[in-house]
Amino acid sequence: MFRPFLAAFLFLGIANAEADEGPPNRLISDAIPAWRKLKAAEEHGNFTMRERRWATENGRPLDHWSKSSRKRLVRDGPSFLVMSSSEGATSEGYFGANPRYLFNVSRLADTAPYVLRSLDLDTSGKARADLQRQLVIFYTIARSRLFASIPLDELVTDPGFKLNRIEEVSDDGRECLKVHFSGALTRHKQTFLDSWVILDPARDWSILRSEASFARFKLTVENEYWPESGGVSWLRRCQMTNTYPAEHVVENHEYLFDKVEQAAIPASTFLLSSFGMPEPDRPVAAEYRSKLHYWLIGGAVAMFAAAYALRRRGSRAA
Repeated sequence: MFRPFLAAFLFLGIANAEADEGPPNRLISDAIPAWRKLKAAEEHGNFTMRERRWATENGRPLDHWSKSSRKRLVRDGPSFLVMSSSEGATSEGYFGANPRYLFNVSRLADTAPYVLRSLDLDTSGKARADLQRQLVIFYTIARSRLFASIPLDELVTDPGFKLNRIEEVSDDGRECLKVHFSGALTRHKQTFLDSWVILDPARDWSILRSEASFARFKLTVENEYWPESGGVSWLRRCQMTNTYPAEHVVENHEYLFDKVEQAAIPASTFLLSSFGMPEPDRPVAAEYRSKLHYWLIGGAVAMFAAAYALRRRGSRAA
């Protein structure tokens, strides 16, 4: 039953092998649309998760690295809100974004007022792109379609992606494909050694397990899913392990998704006013303004001083 899928993957590998300087001229017929469907499904909803991390060095626990936290993501298209709080702590912090601005607020206790930590009105620049990547991708069910933080559709269509072989495997009674690959990606500037990923075609080609090998460490991932709901199998648990052989260090991350709700979110959710703060006016209050105007004023003063000095020097020479 997997022969058409195998042919598509093999064609992709041959295309890369024969045209190393360009992207493959054909996308995987079923997998890429499925991954994009998952991406679209994540754009509206309420996701709650718990994160636990621990590490060992030479087999001994690294207590300073151990941590448990709670996280919640509320997202509606380009607007999103991410809450983070250490397990058992009363303090919490939020990173938020809406079409007008980005912000970071926090409070020390449930009854304490929120404090504004940062505000950025440049919603189209690098700050927003960084937030989008670090917060939305990192803390959501997107892990089901990410390989070492790279979206699968971008991974397999990168000119540097090299398919090594395909296996038909059974994983917990499910018929899956194990894709072995390597390569130096050009778009993401990442070099994979012998790596593999097990994909489940019946579950929107989501990742069941994967192993990414790099020069210094190895990253393994195991995913578990909730029963299908609304045509999507949401991620229930993700276990990530980084192994550093030279340092004899093993780092573990476990993510447990408690609740996934797809729903329209009111626009007011993503505003500072929802945290009891006034909305930023334009022009922004002085403490949040860019320092560009200081540089412009300083430059103008310097130019005036230089012109005045040259004029006096010319007068003396005369």
